Amino acid sequence: MVALVRHVESGAILDFGEPDLGGPNESTIFDQWRGRLTGKDRGRFVCALADCSAPDAPVYFQLRGRTRVACHYDSGVTHRAGTGVSDEHKRQQDYLQRSAEDAGYEAVQEGRLRSSRPDVLITGGLVPVGAEVQRSRLTKETAARRDSRTRAAGVQTMWLHGNDRPPAWSAAVPSLGTNQLPWSVVHKRGSWTVASGVGRIRPRPCTLEHFGTCPAGHLRHCRGTHPKYSAEPVFGGLTVDRLAELVPERKLLSVRFRGRHHYWVPANDAQVYLQVIAAERAAPPRPGRLRGAGSHARCDRDHSGALAVLPVTSVVLDWSDDSHWSEISAPCIYGDGDTNLLDDHGRACHKVCAERWYVSGSPSTA
Repeated sequence: MVALVRHVESGAILDFGEPDLGGPNESTIFDQWRGRLTGKDRGRFVCALADCSAPDAPVYFQLRGRTRVACHYDSGVTHRAGTGVSDEHKRQQDYLQRSAEDAGYEAVQEGRLRSSRPDVLITGGLVPVGAEVQRSRLTKETAARRDSRTRAAGVQTMWLHGNDRPPAWSAAVPSLGTNQLPWSVVHKRGSWTVASGVGRIRPRPCTLEHFGTCPAGHLRHCRGTHPKYSAEPVFGGLTVDRLAELVPERKLLSVRFRGRHHYWVPANDAQVYLQVIAAERAAPPRPGRLRGAGSHARCDRDHSGALAVLPVTSVVLDWSDDSHWSEISAPCIYGDGDTNLLDDHGRACHKVCAERWYVSGSPSTA
């Protein structure tokens, strides 16, 4: 039975009898909310089939192979649709699978994990790899959620896109830009190449020659050593075929540079990055020398007209942005245990420690 599903919030109808579910927005809704939902999200979608045994009952979405399915939570009734993957997308999956198998690994399409299904799951190397070939529009939040589910299963993720400009979600996940090919036909090996997202990380002295401002946050260049990323070819230029060989062997790694952008770099460069960042964290910046902290005192006038300096007694920092959160905890740069929070420069730091430092020059309450 072909499904009709209503999105309660917008009133949109997802017609599972159409290849695009009735339009590009409907396809995006399916991709964004695929999987069982909990809490208040459980009622986002209801069955709109008049002759269903449980009309208006909440449903959730699944992708079984290439088939889209709407499933009732309570009764277990399922409504199937036609193909959920375009021919172009299927050819890209075939290319990735063939590349991984030619490199000596096992690869399956729509590989089943605990809470996700990457387009191609590659196993048999040092680390399993879940590759996503993303053609449809996704929000940054949706991509990050799907990426997190795959990584929770111990799988390295790798997202590929062929857009002229990086999509909004590309910075939130380990992504790579590729050349644009017409996927209406099958392409020979070596024709699908990497165009962006790869480069080198090298240690550089903190001078004006290498950095416009001190990456560690000092008011002036500190003349220490900091990691610097540059986009450039690696391994003599990469094809997707070579990616499928290098990533499972951890010869090419994804680094979230200072807690912000994901870059793919050779394994040695990733090790250099970790060592230099660790050295930065071991040497907290001097009090009163951080950029963006504002003045430690503000000026006002007393009744006689002379200038009086009133000390600032507290600071409240706004760390609500995603850039202040890391999935991996690390020691606070002020030595107050581990934290998942990051300061403005991508260093592990408790918010309360940073606020105390800005006021008193010390993270201690004493």
